[in-house]
Amino acid sequence: MIVGGTVYLDGYPRRGYIDISTGKFREQEPDKGDDAGTIIIAPINSHTHLGDSFIKEEPMGTLAEVVGPGGFKLKHLNSAREEEIINGITKSKKIMRDSGTCAFIDFRETGSNGINTIMAEKLGNPFGIVLSSPKDVEDYLKIKDKVNGIELSAISDIDLSFGVSLSKAAKAAKGITGIHFSERYREDISSLKEIKPDLVIHCLYCTKEEIVELADLKVPIVITPRSNIFYGERKDYNNMCRETDLILLGTDNAMNTEPNIFREMEFLYRYQRGINRLSPESIIEMVTNRPRMFLEKMGIKIPNSYLLFSGVDLKPYEIVARSHYYEFKKISHTL
Repeated sequence: MIVGGTVYLDGYPRRGYIDISTGKFREQEPDKGDDAGTIIIAPINSHTHLGDSFIKEEPMGTLAEVVGPGGFKLKHLNSAREEEIINGITKSKKIMRDSGTCAFIDFRETGSNGINTIMAEKLGNPFGIVLSSPKDVEDYLKIKDKVNGIELSAISDIDLSFGVSLSKAAKAAKGITGIHFSERYREDISSLKEIKPDLVIHCLYCTKEEIVELADLKVPIVITPRSNIFYGERKDYNNMCRETDLILLGTDNAMNTEPNIFREMEFLYRYQRGINRLSPESIIEMVTNRPRMFLEKMGIKIPNSYLLFSGVDLKPYEIVARSHYYEFKKISHTL
């Protein structure tokens, strides 16, 4: 299938045609009759926690009290029936599917005991990349072929040797190592570098120099603005964006922020416009080209998938701040 019009491949609009089956683009002004509209690579949500989707109670307390070890979230997860957790995951995946998301990277707070809930995330549409939180290396080895790597809560929540050993096991299995870092306060980057993560979440309290270190190591940073605001964290994300072009976008905990990546894009744009503007083009790139490059680097292939907004020529601002005014059709091609 070949469609033409305004095509977004890297956050920036170009006029031409794209072959959906191959992803190849031909730059050429489409004939008037052929102009199908605006085509954007379907977005990727680079950080979710779908396992807590079922939690209906308002999360009260500090960030540590809500999502830290032994906190609100883990108490609910540990007492929930498996069916409850899976039903919540299914609802969150429907939200992503209906809002155009083609893939997501999920941090799952479970090891081998939660394999059924992991498979609920892995199977079906959108495409799930699941990082598990096993209790030890042996536990990880039981499920290494069913997950895409490991996730770690935070440097301050774990013993460093534990994090290093799990990361080594994940790398031996060609899996991703993801970790939350400097979310509540500044953490030790030398310890982080010992773990050698492939993906880092938050970095809210990192210094400029630390962001540059991560950029030099080619480690992407995922930001989650709506969830950060929920917990009272009001940061200027442009400070990070000036130091690295590896900023990705995610929605974080489903219990407080529904996993609609277009809403996250809109929020980030509106929030930053009042303090230190981020361009719509750069925000589009955070959910399209950049996460794809990261997943390709990690050896993970996802289906070619595009969103077609028929009959309209959308500018970057409209895609980020006004996409809900227009209907889209999802066009997929399985690799």
